[in-house]
Formats: sequence, structure tokens, C-alpha cells
Amino acid sequence: MRSPEFSSYMQRIKDAQPDAVFVFMPVGELVPQFLKAYADSGLKSTSIKLLGTGEMTDESVIDAAGDAGLGVITSGIYSAAHDSAANKQFVTDYVAQFGKTPRVTAPSIAVWDAMRLIYDGVAAQGNAPFDADKFMAFVKGRSIESPRGPISIDKTNGDITQNVYIRRAEKRDGVMQNVEIATIKDVPAK
Repeated sequence: MRSPEFSSYMQRIKDAQPDAVFVFMPVGELVPQFLKAYADSGLKSTSIKLLGTGEMTDESVIDAAGDAGLGVITSGIYSAAHDSAANKQFVTDYVAQFGKTPRVTAPSIAVWDAMRLIYDGVAAQGNAPFDADKFMAFVKGRSIESPRGPISIDKTNGDITQNVYIRRAEKRDGVMQNVEIATIKDVPAK
């Protein structure tokens, strides 16, 4: 249920005194509200770690949370701060075309990867009429270096295998970023 009033949850967390709290919310307006409530309740200044999925600090909402998002630890498949040549080029090209707002997000990269596979798969057929079976044979088992890191498409079921990153929300050059602190390599979709 949608409830932008989080004070009762904050009190439950205070009363329980856990080592950590894991939060999942769909990306959107509730995320910054939750992060601000967590900070305003005083929980941010305790030893209780705030953990979540990538949506908790997604680049599309983290600026709205401001400093309330600092230190949140999440798992996710992408960060605009990912340290690779492919990502640096992607972010540079994105900012040149669209500006710094909206920020690059995981869905942006997923679309880029899908479009690259489509483009490469169609190009591999040359000038021949499009053949869906040949296209799928080309895509399955394909590996590419994505701005998010290495990805591959399973030969059997077509699912993606990719790295999952553990990130901490930090300010870099005055901008909130998901800074990768650990990598879980080659995670299959299963």
C-alpha cells in the first residue's frame, strides 16, 4: 500500500535496534520521502545500516533525497560512476546530447544494450532479408562489453548474465553517485 507517512515504521526500527534495515520500494516519489524520514527520525546517525535494491538510490530519484541518501548501500546492475572506458564514453555522449538532467539510469543502459544487440544482429545478416531465426542464433550466446560491465546472453534460454554491484551512495564533485564497493560477477537471470 502507498503510505507516504513513515513515522510508525521509523519507530519500529528504533524499537527493534537491528544491525541493518533492508528496504525495497519501486523507484519513484516514495523513495526520497522514505530516505528523508529515515534521516529526520535520527536513524541515519545511528549504527543501523540502510540497505536496499538499486531503486533506493536510482539516479532518477537520488538527487531529490539529497544528503538523506548518503551512505545507503544498495545492489544494482549499473551506476553512472561505473569505472570503465565504455561507461565513461556513454555518460559523456549522453550528457553531450541530453545534458545532465535527466541523469543516466539503469533503464538507459538496458535500452542501449538491447539496441546494440538488435543493431549487431541485423547487421550480421548483411543485405539479406531479415531472418528471425538467424537473428536469434546470432544474439544467443553473444557477449558484449556494456557501459554496465560485461554481459552475455544465455545460449539456451536467452536470459542475460551480468555483474551485480554493491554500491554506497556518496557525493563526488558535489553530485550524488552510486559508488561501487564490491562486485558479484556473472550473475545469471535465474
